Amino acid sequence: MSFAQEEIDFIHAQPLARIATVDDDGQPDVVPVGFEFDGTYFNIGGLQPANTRRHHNVSAGNHKVALVIDDVASTEPWSPRFLRIYGTAEVMSGEYPYLRVTPTISWSSNLSGEPLAANHGSIPIKRTVHQGAAAKPMKDKRAQGRTHMVMDNRLILRGAKGYDEARVARIFNARRPERYPAAVLVAESENDVVEGVRLARDRGWQVAIRSGGHSNPAWSLRDDALLIDLGGFKETALDTSSGIVSVTPSVTGGELNAYLNGYGRFFSTGDCPSVGVGGFLLQGGISVGFRGWGYAAEQIVALDVVTADGELLRADEHTNTDLFWAARGAGPGFCGAITRFHLKTRPVPAGLAATMHVYPLERYGEVLDWVLDIHPHISPDVGLTPIAVVPPFPVPGADKGGLVFVVLGLAHSASRDEALEVLAPLAQSPFLSDALMVQHAKPTTIPERLEFGGSVHPEGMRYLVDSAWVDATPQEIVAASKQLLTERPNDTRGHVIFDLSLPRDDVPDMAMSLRAGVMIASYIIYQDQHHDAAYEVWHRDAMKPLEPFTVGGYWGDSDQTQREVKMLTDEAWTRLQQIRARRDPDRLFADYPAGPGGFRNVNGWESQS
Repeated sequence: MSFAQEEIDFIHAQPLARIATVDDDGQPDVVPVGFEFDGTYFNIGGLQPANTRRHHNVSAGNHKVALVIDDVASTEPWSPRFLRIYGTAEVMSGEYPYLRVTPTISWSSNLSGEPLAANHGSIPIKRTVHQGAAAKPMKDKRAQGRTHMVMDNRLILRGAKGYDEARVARIFNARRPERYPAAVLVAESENDVVEGVRLARDRGWQVAIRSGGHSNPAWSLRDDALLIDLGGFKETALDTSSGIVSVTPSVTGGELNAYLNGYGRFFSTGDCPSVGVGGFLLQGGISVGFRGWGYAAEQIVALDVVTADGELLRADEHTNTDLFWAARGAGPGFCGAITRFHLKTRPVPAGLAATMHVYPLERYGEVLDWVLDIHPHISPDVGLTPIAVVPPFPVPGADKGGLVFVVLGLAHSASRDEALEVLAPLAQSPFLSDALMVQHAKPTTIPERLEFGGSVHPEGMRYLVDSAWVDATPQEIVAASKQLLTERPNDTRGHVIFDLSLPRDDVPDMAMSLRAGVMIASYIIYQDQHHDAAYEVWHRDAMKPLEPFTVGGYWGDSDQTQREVKMLTDEAWTRLQQIRARRDPDRLFADYPAGPGGFRNVNGWESQS
């Protein structure tokens, strides 16, 4: 990509910029300069430029620079505007020497000069990765060594002070595997990720990434790898003209939607607000709107990724299309380190409303059969989710700490009348007289829905998860899921979710292409580690009745170290292996965490028969 016309007009209208360079000791230097922009490069001369610090710094091999071009369009009201540019500089010698700066990434904001107050105190920032100008691997070993020394205060080697805390920082599941990275890099910027990947190559480490830390089997913990923790690198910026939001992987669904809510928009994340968008999107992303809208990864329009060569690239449907395809569903074996997603958002529906029925668990079979029968006839804009759950709120007549069976319907409607219309079929439930609680088409908000999701995923607990995409009749599904719902260990919390999927003709070509009519996800939640082994056995046994109908599983609700389940179609798996072999032939990025035989993309019980 290149500068937009608005940015070019702003550049040509400004007489001065500020350039920042750095010397061999890491000392930054910032000075105002005159400049010319020729459409590709920024050319910076000046009086006796060869005698300036900026020329000395670049000549010494410190090629990375930053430019800021800014002004204040008005002080009353306050209307700041700016263009910030990261790039690489080289000295152009001759009779009149000058610096030539090649832009790699730029950010611009409020170039039209709108008053800050008109934007509610927050100005959207437009970010551009400039095509053909991505970061290149360092060739100057002295500069590379300096970069690593600067990084050392956040590079925590195994055995060093703080390693034990950094190894498991932000891991949600209290079941933390005994896997030990060689080092942990606490990244705070995109450049940290680039340099971290290069550092790993230099030292012979693999690379593992921690986005939100919510993966149940702790994908980011790999023996003898460099763990790049993105928790300190959180950036979000909305382009209000296009509705595209740019977001870094460690930003959670709750944080993203809190930001978007200020602009009257939302992104359909998972139901638990503390899940980072990075892992969620890599695994496809089953969201509250999945039933009719498909995987959340379908809303990715572009992504920025650091490759195994240490290059920062933009991938979209026109550029680096193989990486764009793979990132939408490859899960924890993706062959790159994503630094930013660019996502399509939606306006918050004016008629957002929720229907909820709470039934005694013993009625689950009849109620589930009814829901599966009517769901093909309900609007795709309704998120429809049957779930057996320990309710996070008082329910009259329910056993304390016991499961109930809940039917949730969330209408993403443009008006109140439309919400009442699309939720009307649920109001005709033949089992309403048996319900313990009923609310119909109650107006709600995105934060309220996320709060409910967070309440059934408590922190500080031990989690066992499994899932199955099933191709079966409603009666077969009811019978095969009975053990999961009715014979659970007494001292556990948790839930069984039935994610429903409508057939669609507009499914994009991407790695995550496996699905069936219903995805069943089971969560066992408990505290005592002494129950680990027994609950693992129980959970595997409880999933067995579903195996004759199982097409595969879902990355986000699975643990390949516990049960071998297919995640991708055969065609997608073959294509993904080819991309990984081409993009990462040395396997710099850690492979899928799985059992002793590694991940094979098969249903283990079928390969043994």
